[in-house]
Amino acid sequence: MDSASKSFSLVSHIVLVLSASLGFLLPGVTCSSDFSTLVYKKCSNRSDSTESHSQTLSSLFQELLPRSSTSRFNKTTAGDENIGISAFFQCRNDLSNDECYHCVNTIPKVSNSLCKQALAARVHLDGCYLKYETDGLVEQETSTHELLHETCGERMVDGDGFEEAKQAAFAAMESGVVGEGGLLRNQS
Repeated sequence: MDSASKSFSLVSHIVLVLSASLGFLLPGVTCSSDFSTLVYKKCSNRSDSTESHSQTLSSLFQELLPRSSTSRFNKTTAGDENIGISAFFQCRNDLSNDECYHCVNTIPKVSNSLCKQALAARVHLDGCYLKYETDGLVEQETSTHELLHETCGERMVDGDGFEEAKQAAFAAMESGVVGEGGLLRNQS
């Protein structure tokens, strides 16, 4: 392995470790037990207000919800010969099954409120993520440059001191990786 590859490997390891542990290294950052806080949503500009679409979307959510009490990820499709909607959810790995269920149970309300009857939507809450799309829509939306509405949740980090804390975290990790021969261990 040449020195450029070693440097890239070291940098990628540092970035990975930092992104995984940044919350522990920043003072004043607290974990929220409310996993249903909106982080991000993206809704298609196109919608379908027909009863068929509404019922299929409702069936899809009803099918995913019980699965979230036993699994942190699931993918399914609902519909008939006229309409099909595919979806998946994913919960954070540190959530219990009950917390995952609670989070996924919040998504239909958030989606219906913010995205109405959109043909495709992505809803990212603090603890889980759901994406659904009407079959056949993906190719149409990705082949054109249709604008999608985006909304992000409340800003979580105040700008004061963030850059300094980030640089200090990077320096501490780099020092730890170099001092440990390429492996950084959490000492807590």
